Amino acid sequence: MTLDSYIQRSLADKTIISLKRNFYVSGNFYSKYGAKTSYRFYISNYLLKPSYISKESALQYYGLLTESVENYFTSVTSSLTRKFENRMGVFEYSKIKRDFFTNFRAVEFEIEDLKLNFLMAEKSKSVFDYLYYRGVRSVKEERELVEILDDYRIDADELTKEERSSIIKLLKDI
Repeated sequence: MTLDSYIQRSLADKTIISLKRNFYVSGNFYSKYGAKTSYRFYISNYLLKPSYISKESALQYYGLLTESVENYFTSVTSSLTRKFENRMGVFEYSKIKRDFFTNFRAVEFEIEDLKLNFLMAEKSKSVFDYLYYRGVRSVKEERELVEILDDYRIDADELTKEERSSIIKLLKDI
């Protein structure tokens, strides 16, 4: 039996699950952990490198977005804009200038005895990324930022004054 035929047979009997071309996860592992958000974020980082979770996914993670985004994972990359669809959901990657590929951190989690992590935008950076991809530019003061956030249904009250200042500074740097 060739490797290709073994992979095809394993896909057919769901012993393995395809996440993208030549990237698979075992069916048992997927059944146990595929619905865990932290594992999905980990997979999102792994499907396209370098990338970090941002925009809607990060805003929801931080409790800033008033609307729920299920099975749709948004990331930012310094590579090419891409989109992957698989059984876990839709993984969307938006390209950003290298100068703006910053302000993210590793979030650690455990599955069984495995210590894993995924890269997540800092709270203020996730807001910046969200606004950046919606064409918002050059916000000059906090009051203006709060109005814009309200228009996009982002809970500005969950941001500290320092985080708001950071967003304004990033928007001025465009």
